[in-house]
Amino acid sequence: MYKMLRFFPILLVSCFSFWGCASDQVTSQSDEDLTSITGPDWSAIQATDNEALLLRLAGNLNPKPENHIEKGKNDATEWVIAQNWDMQTTRTGLLYQVVVPGDQRKIRWGDRLQVHYEGTFTDGTIFDSSFKRGKPLEFYLGNTIAGWNEGISFLGEGGKGVFVIPPHLGYGQLGLRDNAGKIIVPSEKILVFRVSVLSIIEPAD
Repeated sequence: MYKMLRFFPILLVSCFSFWGCASDQVTSQSDEDLTSITGPDWSAIQATDNEALLLRLAGNLNPKPENHIEKGKNDATEWVIAQNWDMQTTRTGLLYQVVVPGDQRKIRWGDRLQVHYEGTFTDGTIFDSSFKRGKPLEFYLGNTIAGWNEGISFLGEGGKGVFVIPPHLGYGQLGLRDNAGKIIVPSEKILVFRVSVLSIIEPAD
């Protein structure tokens, strides 16, 4: 295994620009309840077996990355290892941790969800937060960045988790700009999200 540990949208510019067909925010909680939430109340769990973590994530590491996707997977995985976060990975390179399991009701493609989240870069800079806006986001699973489409399905209704999303599953080489052209997410950025699935919204009769 090659030498690892190289210590080295807004997610929503608007609901329309990021989620495409996301609709208005749901306000099932009172305004007082929502505005009192200033940020996630959980963080990633640390690994107790570093060797097991390395073995689990080794498939994401390529000693000679040949393209930007492989490089992004390398960088995201090495960053998680450096944090010693006890995360799982998928074939796509998504890194995720279920901090609080949801109930038995599984999330499926096309489900309409109500979610609170905070998105940061690896240096801790917050680039978007529904907590700070005081309202959760409502959207259909499948209309988000690829890392969210994949990661949220692991949580279940009521679940809380942490995602580390390599660039090709986020905003990739293009990054994200607001309507005025201001850069919100630079090109090839690794994204870190703490996500809470508040509810699966039943379709209207």
